[in-house]
Amino acid sequence: MSLRARSSPGDTSGQATSRTWRVRLGLLAVLALAFGLRSLTFPGVFVGEGEAILRMDDSQYHARRALYTFARFPRVLDRDTYLNFPQGANVPWPPLYDFTLGAVARLFGRDASDVPAVIAWVPVALGTLTALLVYALARTVAGPGTALGSAAIFALLRASVIYTDVGNPDHHAAVALLGAALLLLHAVGARAATRGGTLAAVHAGLVVARVAMLLSWHGSLLYLAIGETTAIAVLTGAGRRDALLAQAAGALATAALATPAVLRWGPSLGGPYSTIELSWLHVVVLLGVAASAWAIGWLEAQRPAGRWTGRLLRGLAVGLLVGVCVLLIPGVSDGVAYALSYFGKETPWIAGNTESQPIFRDGSTAIAVFLYGGFAFLLPLAPLAALARARVRRVREPALVLAAWTLALGSLALTQSRYGNDFAPGAAVGLSLLLRESGLLAARALPRTPLLARALPVLVGAGLVWPLVTGYASRVPTAVSHLHGEPSQGDPALDTMQGTAHRFAQQVRAATPETGGFLDPGVVPDYGVLCFATMGHLIQHVAHRPTTSDNFGPYLLKSNLRLTNGFYAIKNEESAIRLAERPRVRYVITAEQGRPRPMMMLHRLHRADGTGRYGGRRLERFRLVTEGPGGGVSIGRLTGRPLPPGDVPYKLFEIVAGALLEVSAADNVQVIAEVDVETPIGRRFTYRASSRTDERGIAHLRIPYATDTHAPARPIAPYRVIAGRGSAQVTVTDADVQGGATVRVFPVVAP
Repeated sequence: MSLRARSSPGDTSGQATSRTWRVRLGLLAVLALAFGLRSLTFPGVFVGEGEAILRMDDSQYHARRALYTFARFPRVLDRDTYLNFPQGANVPWPPLYDFTLGAVARLFGRDASDVPAVIAWVPVALGTLTALLVYALARTVAGPGTALGSAAIFALLRASVIYTDVGNPDHHAAVALLGAALLLLHAVGARAATRGGTLAAVHAGLVVARVAMLLSWHGSLLYLAIGETTAIAVLTGAGRRDALLAQAAGALATAALATPAVLRWGPSLGGPYSTIELSWLHVVVLLGVAASAWAIGWLEAQRPAGRWTGRLLRGLAVGLLVGVCVLLIPGVSDGVAYALSYFGKETPWIAGNTESQPIFRDGSTAIAVFLYGGFAFLLPLAPLAALARARVRRVREPALVLAAWTLALGSLALTQSRYGNDFAPGAAVGLSLLLRESGLLAARALPRTPLLARALPVLVGAGLVWPLVTGYASRVPTAVSHLHGEPSQGDPALDTMQGTAHRFAQQVRAATPETGGFLDPGVVPDYGVLCFATMGHLIQHVAHRPTTSDNFGPYLLKSNLRLTNGFYAIKNEESAIRLAERPRVRYVITAEQGRPRPMMMLHRLHRADGTGRYGGRRLERFRLVTEGPGGGVSIGRLTGRPLPPGDVPYKLFEIVAGALLEVSAADNVQVIAEVDVETPIGRRFTYRASSRTDERGIAHLRIPYATDTHAPARPIAPYRVIAGRGSAQVTVTDADVQGGATVRVFPVVAP
């Protein structure tokens, strides 16, 4: 793990020192590269004085929890009434990562408004630190040149950068860092000596890393399954009784430390052995790891196996026996089956996620090259390169750990792009080893041109990363002009999907009344907002409003997600109102998303403004409150639905009782009430209601718009009511519309 370069017997002390400094300077350059590439998107993040726009997905909820810790330090947000409104829900994420974000914000921020700007840089720092761990990992199996190459490849892989760039404080950056730490410690522990306390120090570090992973990511079982299985298999094959017993003690200590956390923070969603949150399944797995490692080590001490094959077969038998015992615990098999269904993409929520798609799909290499450059075509060789390195006796065990780790995560990354970030540290080392092997082959093939042979791996590597480099280079001019303070045309936030959504969330907050419970989870909010699940966390954090569903999808309450999706698809207004009243929804957000049919509520609201355009019936109880921002990028891009010309990305509608116009005129007369509505971006449309008078000469028209209102979208003049040859101008107040008041109208015939 030392960063000091090794000198050969023929080196003088001055040469060794010079080489050490060259390696250190090279490593600093690579770390600067990692930090710089992850900072290139800052012009789209820092768009105003002290304002930071974060990604619109899970990053927004991490920011909400960080803000809570900032305001109420050292508390963490455990149960949130803004989730799953109106029921509320326990937060399914473990608290450590969000608590750390809040603590960092308190350290560097002055007030709550600084929290997004501070935590926006956390993933950049974590990604840079991961590059350092990648260097240390590569040093366990190769020399400093290969280690520098590994760190450089990792710094460049977009599979890592997109999860660790500025403005994306999601937990994935911390997960990759902790995963790299676990891999490094397992690799070092596989060859660590018992003497001098090295083995004990490594396994103490493993305990810390495991606990940090358990308390930071609800999917930490993935790393436990891969890391612990790999370590035990390698140690078993090597006959390392001491290391196996240390592994058992470390797993047991981790289970002991995890138990109070499970008692404090869950589970609450998927039963006691849930795989979607910290649960007793984590403790049981750790106990199973401890039992397996101890039993294998004890058997080796009692009756040593002569060959590594015999040791592995015996270890496999022990592992299977312990695994069967664990699965026999009531509820464990259900939790494991659910995890397997997640990896198998058997649920629509997972299968429909773009991150769940393979990197090579539909006969296209575009996604794979975007994430890995030319290295995408060599990814299956990364585990083989590590396995080939195991031929060297002194690095055999660390190389085997690396090979098994990259094989497992690489298989997942090829089938689901979401695991590319987890795969990147090990992949970078494996790919660098592959280049090293190509250099050795070149040296044997070109013995008379050693300089060319040494340069060949560098040239090949440069060619493979070139697609990545060109992508980053295209962002440099914008970043440089932003650094120079050159003014941008219009609002730079509107150039991105997350910036556009952020601006609209700010509009929602300004256009709707405050509701309680934002930083006080003991207070139940007054009303909820119905929005697409992919916008939920954004509305909760930026708009300070609770939502019926959010980015947690079906993991909190499937019925609320079904209700939300059902509302947008429903065709009947009365049914839509009844559906929205169940969770006390007052506002509805729409966008050009998917391909709704004209009679669905989403189309009738977003495309027709509830006016009945395109052949549908007008809506009587939905009024447009605000819309915008003009010229932005809609969330519809996620579903391949570009914004039609003249349309706006988002609209906010309020559900109202609707004022009832009671118009008196002659019997069987056509009555029309219309009003021109102007929106905050200057768009105008006409809302028109019509009916006929009955035999008493009375017509009733329910209307949702108030002419006396402070709503951003409001009529520019009173209603024009026409009944036969008579007409009238009618003023309707907010109280009339919200309370369902009857407004009597007596049209007058002009002289």
